[in-house]
Amino acid sequence: MTNLQNASAIVVSHNSSLRAIRFARCRYGYLPWRALSSFDGMSALAHSSANEGAIDEAELVRHGCWNGTDRQSLEVLLPSKGAQRTRRGVCQHVCSRPLPQGSICEVSRNLYCTSPALTLLQLSATQDLPTALAIAFELCGTFSLSELATDPIQALQDLKSPTYHEAEAVLTRTRLIAFLSAMGRGASGRVARTAIRYALDGARSPMEAIMAAMLHMPHAYGGFNIAMQLNRKIDFSEAAQAVSGMPYAVCDAYVPEAHASVEYNGDHHSEGKARIHDERRKLGLAAMGIETFTINFEQLRDVCALESVAQTIYRRMGKQYRNRTNASRVKQVTLLNGLRRAFGLNPC
Repeated sequence: MTNLQNASAIVVSHNSSLRAIRFARCRYGYLPWRALSSFDGMSALAHSSANEGAIDEAELVRHGCWNGTDRQSLEVLLPSKGAQRTRRGVCQHVCSRPLPQGSICEVSRNLYCTSPALTLLQLSATQDLPTALAIAFELCGTFSLSELATDPIQALQDLKSPTYHEAEAVLTRTRLIAFLSAMGRGASGRVARTAIRYALDGARSPMEAIMAAMLHMPHAYGGFNIAMQLNRKIDFSEAAQAVSGMPYAVCDAYVPEAHASVEYNGDHHSEGKARIHDERRKLGLAAMGIETFTINFEQLRDVCALESVAQTIYRRMGKQYRNRTNASRVKQVTLLNGLRRAFGLNPC
């Protein structure tokens, strides 16, 4: 049962919930919240209030739901319009429909947040596809942006990689699909359904997520329509072990149909030990019949360079690359810049 000890509680939602998710993942490496049953979740929502006494600002700051200033409004979920109150700095959303199991999570006594899956659906209602896709990759990946990335006052940066922390994934694409089905018809819009359909599990960094999304998304959305698996482990044969000195390799993005590995190489790959490791790894994959393609920071700013890599992968699959989508280049640039912006990077 829920831990409701007072007459009222607070259910944090939307951007404030995403901020709290990032806060917890960055500090603990996982999400320590307790997912509630459908009954307990609806009970918590029924007690959710925007009353002055229901909002413990210190507790909100302690769990990363709010930044402690008036520059960012707090977003909360309420059971009905009648529960709304005139409150400066509090954005109040109403949810009167039944919610499936796992929609609400208990953070602390009388403090609740919408689950990662429900948070993604909520944000997708007002965000464009690249932003929703970036959030889906992040929640299904083993990295987390800082909670500061959720604050609208944060300026875009001209960096080679945004700041992020390693953390356990809080979602999988399979769980997202199941949650979307449990929510029922009409519970999500096209952006949410598309983001969930094309999200991939296991991205280890924002730049890896951008690379995978660009290569994986269909032509109609600005991608290059290449099916892949992220961070796929390849066990080496005896011959591959002999030539590489490694028992296996983990591919950033593995394309089964092409027997190809696509790797994002940041600046650290140019360092001595990393470069030697990459060379040995490439030899081992080659011995397994797997060709390695590398993409660097500059290529990940250039849709023409990405298309050239995609064309080479298509040839290895024995296919001809054809993109008959209207305004395909515009859509590619829009997708790439949207993903970069979603991760706090300046557009190209």
